[in-house]
Amino acid sequence: CSPNPLANDILLVMKTGATEVSAKVPIHLTTTFTCTPDYLVFSDVAETFEGIEILDALEHLPEYIDKERQPDEWRFYSKLQDISHSLPDNHNRSAFENLGKEGVDEAWKLDKFKNMPMLHKSYELHPNKSWYVFVDADSSILFSTLLTWLAKFDHNKPYYMGSQNLIGDMEFGHGGSGYVLSSAAVRILAKEDAESKLKHNKWAMETCCGDLTVANALLDHDVHLTRSWPMIQGETPASLDYGDNHWCHPAVTFHHMSTEEIEAVWHYEQNHLLAGTRTPTFGDVFEAFVAHNITDERDGWDNLCTDEIIERHDDMSERDRLAIESFEGCREACLEMRDCFQFNFDRRAKMCGLSRTMRLGKKKGGKRSGWNLARIERYREEHKKCKMEWIKP
Repeated sequence: CSPNPLANDILLVMKTGATEVSAKVPIHLTTTFTCTPDYLVFSDVAETFEGIEILDALEHLPEYIDKERQPDEWRFYSKLQDISHSLPDNHNRSAFENLGKEGVDEAWKLDKFKNMPMLHKSYELHPNKSWYVFVDADSSILFSTLLTWLAKFDHNKPYYMGSQNLIGDMEFGHGGSGYVLSSAAVRILAKEDAESKLKHNKWAMETCCGDLTVANALLDHDVHLTRSWPMIQGETPASLDYGDNHWCHPAVTFHHMSTEEIEAVWHYEQNHLLAGTRTPTFGDVFEAFVAHNITDERDGWDNLCTDEIIERHDDMSERDRLAIESFEGCREACLEMRDCFQFNFDRRAKMCGLSRTMRLGKKKGGKRSGWNLARIERYREEHKKCKMEWIKP
């Protein structure tokens, strides 16, 4: 783990749900939490899981939810509480998981009510931390990079940092990617009067997402988001579009990570620390996780090309006509586009996708993917010594 003393001044706050605890939390016990001196895990019921206390972010939900307007959420919450109170710990785990299979949408809707109570409880339990870092249970965090980054900021100023998202004209830090609040920002909300806190909790009923309620509450106090993408990241190492927008930025978080991916990134970070090399950038992540997995072509694979999609239409050019007829035609279309790094061909839909960035992607039947290895190698060579691009105050 990082020897950076700032680690003791950070509280890591993880959000999960009772229906997914056993699937998503255990990996963090042997990875993420081993390098974070202080952390809290919040769910929608209180329980002890594999020796750690999981807090109920919704313990005060009956005080501010409108049961008539949010019947699905209230019904799901009530079922969770019934299971928690009626079954012994060794039996309620499977009951929670079965409920999750039945109520995926309800669990997601209920989730938005957690963010503001989590913030308040985190401050109540750890009022002297410099930074509060909020992530989901399928998030992966390179803690050593986070520490190096936060050392550039003054926690006594109200900072709200995250991967910028927009809903309407409202900008907020995406919760799954992770967002960071300085002690000054958290204190502003924690010290609000009861009426303001209740108002902000109730906002969850008016919005889609809990992370948006945090942004709304902070905006009430003129605290705006410090845009922290791409360092705070919503992709995985396999789905990330590597290129100029990412390559030289230090990697802090990933999202939608499987347990295997979380473990792999954690081991990668530990090896980096042992080697004493520089803070890993997304370019370094590409070298570690992607470079050795891309080949000239790969069948049954989608490398997520989205920059140009060629499909049948009127007045097609000769290039486009050939591109949708065969894999080789699609390859030629990529070769003709000077900044194309990769392509894929969907033989069923007769579509050809081209991309100006590099991605690994995922298995997908019916698709065949290819990479321009010469162009990728040239890009890698040209960017070996790029200057690290930190997002700064």
